[in-house]
Parts: sequence; C-alpha cells; structure tokens
Amino acid sequence: MAHPSIKPISQQLDHVAFMLYGRPGFGKTRLVSTTPGKCLIVKPPADHTLSAVAGSTCQVWEVQTWNEMTDVYEYLRHGSEKFDWVWLDSLSVWQDYGLDDVWDDVLQRRPDRKGQNPDKGEYGMNMNRIKVWIRDMIGMGKFHFGVTCHPIEQEDEDGNVLMRPYIQGRGMVSTICGYMNVMGLMVLDTEFNDRGRVKSQKHLLHTQATERYDAKELYHALPSTMTDPTMPEIMKKIEATGKLAGGKTTRTRPRAIPPARRRRRSAA
Repeated sequence: MAHPSIKPISQQLDHVAFMLYGRPGFGKTRLVSTTPGKCLIVKPPADHTLSAVAGSTCQVWEVQTWNEMTDVYEYLRHGSEKFDWVWLDSLSVWQDYGLDDVWDDVLQRRPDRKGQNPDKGEYGMNMNRIKVWIRDMIGMGKFHFGVTCHPIEQEDEDGNVLMRPYIQGRGMVSTICGYMNVMGLMVLDTEFNDRGRVKSQKHLLHTQATERYDAKELYHALPSTMTDPTMPEIMKKIEATGKLAGGKTTRTRPRAIPPARRRRRSAA
C-alpha cells in the first residue's frame, strides 16, 4: 500500500515566493502596495510606506523585536484572519532590528559586555532566526509571500561579482533566495532634459539573471524586463501559465523558531 505522503510529481507551485530587491526609493514599496487581494506588510519602524500608491488596500504590522516577529507567525498560523499576500518590507532593515534585539537580550544576561559589540555568536543567532522565520512563513502554505531587500555587489558561488540582495552572513543570500520562485531587481530609469532636470522616470523590474545582477522566475511567465509593473499585472501573467496551484498546500512544518525570551520592560 502506497504511503499517503507519496504523490505524483507536479510542475505546479502552491504559492508565489517573491524576492524583490533594489535601491531605496526605486519603487519596491510602491510595487508591493499594489498587491491584489488582502495583503499584510510586515515592516520595521525605520522603513516607511510613504511610497505606497494612493488607494492601496494593504495593511501594515510594525515590528521591532523577535517576540513580535514570532507573534506575526503565530497569528498567521492560528488566527482566523486570512491574507492572500504577506510581505516583509524590508529584510535588509529588519536584520539590524533583529540583531539589536538579540544584543539587548545578551546585555540583560551579561551586563559585563556593555560597551562591546555583538560578536559572531549574536550574528549567527540572528541569521538563523531570519532563515527559519522566512522558511516557515513560506512553508506555512496559506498565502503568497514576499520579501524586499536593498542591493549589494557580491561574489556568487562561481566568483562572479553580481548585484544581489543585501542579507548579512555567509551563504545567507543563496539560502534565502533559494526559497524563492521569483526574484527580481527593481531599477529606476531616469531621463534628463538639456538643463539636467528630470524629464521622465520609469520603474523597471528585471526578472532574468545576467552577468551584472542576479534574478530568476520559475514560472516562465514574465518578460525579462517589465516597465512600471504592478502586482496584479505580475499575478495575471503567472496565473495564465497554469503553473500556480489553487487552494492550500497540504504541507505542514513544525514550529522551528526558538522563541525569544520575554523581557520585562520597566515602566517609564
């Protein structure tokens, strides 16, 4: 008798996992804010939503500690509220807040380290929590999931210098981007007039890797470059391929994030 977990191979993907990266001000939040359906944007305080398009129906959950990130995960896993999309905007900023939270926890246990800087252990703990949180958000299988990042020039596994998402830690870019089935670079194409003033601007989304930047798109649905893209446009093209499975995935993952220790905060 066949085991119930053994199934025929499928070319469909349950949900989109989208890595969107680009320089600040180049249109990442603008694109995210056009996400169709019910959308939740998880963001640290330093990131802003001023770039959101007018009339966006996205909702925002502001986080600055790992306890709050755990609350996000648990709410989405157990809560009755359903979202079509969840975005982390941005991971490049969140990794600094996460490290600050790890370090605050260390100083409460080790006040003798006050005045020092986080070391390899603290960085490693923060990196592991990031990996597990993103992996489990995708593995939850309840919604499409996206992450935004700033860019950085970095060597890939073959020694080529490419523009890639900025994620701290050895191997982190390959690991996080390996979870994604769409990875695009957002750039701003600006045309100037004879007086050096801005004549026009276009937002360009590159989804095919080149010798200059990293990208991928496993649905084979999107053009290599999209001009002034919107998420409804992107999703329409992906859905038209028939490679996006409907309904919920049957996969389940055990909770793997080590819960951050709850700290008592003194009253002001």
